[in-house]
Amino acid sequence: MRVLKYVVALLALVLSAGSAAAQQIPRIAYINSDKIIAESKQAQAAQQSFEQELSRYREEVNQMGAALERMVQDYDTQKNTMTPQARTAKENDIRMRQTEYESRLRELESQAAERRQALVEPVMDKINEVIDSIRREGNYALILDASSTAIIAADPALDLTEEVLRRLSAEAEQDDAPGA
Repeated sequence: MRVLKYVVALLALVLSAGSAAAQQIPRIAYINSDKIIAESKQAQAAQQSFEQELSRYREEVNQMGAALERMVQDYDTQKNTMTPQARTAKENDIRMRQTEYESRLRELESQAAERRQALVEPVMDKINEVIDSIRREGNYALILDASSTAIIAADPALDLTEEVLRRLSAEAEQDDAPGA
């Protein structure tokens, strides 16, 4: 009899814990970060700024490349009339310019990557801030990224992408407002 009471009490405890757990099902949603980055005004502004700066880098690289190419063409047309010493000196000069060009190219690529990071980081921080705000307000336990997580199928009602974009757009408009 005592064992039966113990089993019934244990069963009641397990069932009550199970029903309490069923009431506490964690809320899960997802976003599409690729779409957010592609469509948010902040990300578009950062990309546009980066493209403008990148065009200056490209212009410098193109000018250096064109100068090097002219140097090689001049050498090719004149090498048959040059003395061996002049030919060697010109070849060394071309190699030196080629090395300078490659070094500057690597330097500009590094600067471009750093600049992109500097422009993108505040945008990503803002996007993450908005997502976390939605997570807290909606009492979501987890928000997944459909563009980087293997989500095979999901209910579109769980997609918060448009809400994130709406809030980012509202913040961008507020930042653009006169006196902001």
